[in-house]
Amino acid sequence: MAIVHLYTKANSNGLCEEVQASHPRYAVCSDVYLVFDRYNDFSTKCSTRAARMAEGSKVFQLSLSSPLPSQKLTLTITQNKKQLIDILCRDIQSDANFHRNTEKHKLVITGQERSPVEISCGGVVIVRHDIATAHEEADNIIVQQAMRVAINEQKHVTILADDTDVYVLLLRHYLEQNLQLTMIMASPISERKVIDIQVTVAKHRDIIPPLLAGYSLSECDTVAACYGLGKGKMLKCGLRKYGSQD
Repeated sequence: MAIVHLYTKANSNGLCEEVQASHPRYAVCSDVYLVFDRYNDFSTKCSTRAARMAEGSKVFQLSLSSPLPSQKLTLTITQNKKQLIDILCRDIQSDANFHRNTEKHKLVITGQERSPVEISCGGVVIVRHDIATAHEEADNIIVQQAMRVAINEQKHVTILADDTDVYVLLLRHYLEQNLQLTMIMASPISERKVIDIQVTVAKHRDIIPPLLAGYSLSECDTVAACYGLGKGKMLKCGLRKYGSQD
């Protein structure tokens, strides 16, 4: 989720180094789960992604040493994004020097394969078939893994994400699982707000159950917007039914 903000290097190897350099800050005190979007052919998102791509957009052949295209060309063209994610995942999994950061806390990487890969004990690499998922969206996978850690391992969880989809899903599942552990959602960009999921659920538990349905309807890109249905209108309807919320 933070790759966009690290996209400042001249080539893929430089970007890999930036990603690896950011890991020790979190690995000092906790396990780290790194999740990338997936790009499956003929999926429900495939046509949406195709519409976002500019006509005549160029597909590059990327490698560790090749110059990086502009951020726009890389992050708006599916084939370029898939290549970059694969390069990052392969580099992290094969770099023995980087594996030293996993001596105390494991790193779990979710890339294009259904089963994530775990690196622990300073370089032991295993495939985590127990948390395999066919979900394509990183938003869903992030929430899945965060909830699994909170429920099965009874650990406090911090989610680094800047997406309201993740926020709404976390609220719903935290309430459904009746969790009481600390769960924080923070932006990968410094100086932005930090959200306490536990406190938010306790304060707004009445409005959370219908929130997911309302959010899904109002987030439709092409239909709801044509009829003036958006986040603002959905929120006003919710406030009329459930009363004023801070």
